[in-house]
Amino acid sequence: MNQIVNTNVPIFDNINSMLKQFNGMLRYSNGKYELEIKSAVDTSFITGITSLSEDDIIGNIKIDDKGQKRSFNSISASMIDPQNKFGSRGVSFFNSTYLKEDKGVPKKGNFSMPGITNYYAARTNIIQYLDESRH
Repeated sequence: MNQIVNTNVPIFDNINSMLKQFNGMLRYSNGKYELEIKSAVDTSFITGITSLSEDDIIGNIKIDDKGQKRSFNSISASMIDPQNKFGSRGVSFFNSTYLKEDKGVPKKGNFSMPGITNYYAARTNIIQYLDESRH
């Protein structure tokens, strides 16, 4: 991470900009700070199909589906490139399988990576963001 700390914005925003590179977020609620970090979910314990009934549900259930609106088949981003005198370099990635699923209609998205200066780390983050938009 080669983060630029902007002294014109609050410290909280600078920290969240840094944490974004690691799939993290700092929240402030009810007088407390809370750190959230995305991680892979272990699904190895699932052995078969489980049926649920209303008797198994405790409390309320809310399902929020963003639908196709926020799904992409290509992502564009810019990164800080040390080989370009720390200037900006564009990085794009598209998934042909996703494009076929979308019947050839391009769905382009943008992703911000202010602290990444490595091309391969940038592509990894873009692929992760692209895959997350589909699920």
